[in-house]
Amino acid sequence: MDMRQAHTIQDMNEREAAECILEDVRLIINEMLPEILEAKVQEDATFGTLLDNIEEAAERIQELNL
Repeated sequence: MDMRQAHTIQDMNEREAAECILEDVRLIINEMLPEILEAKVQEDATFGTLLDNIEEAAERIQELNL
C-alpha cells in the first residue's frame, strides 16, 4: 500500500505511519525559521529538540517494522 493512498495515519500500518511522520517532521524542520526551532518550550527543551525526538522515534518504529 502506498502511504499516500491512506487518508490518515490511523489508516496506515506502523511502517507507513513512521515514514509519513518522518517526511512531515523533515518538511517542518526545513521550513521553520532557526529562531522558531531554537525557541524554548520547556526549560531544557526547544522546538528543535522536540522535533528531533519525534524524528528519532519514527526512525526506530521504521527499524522495528522492516
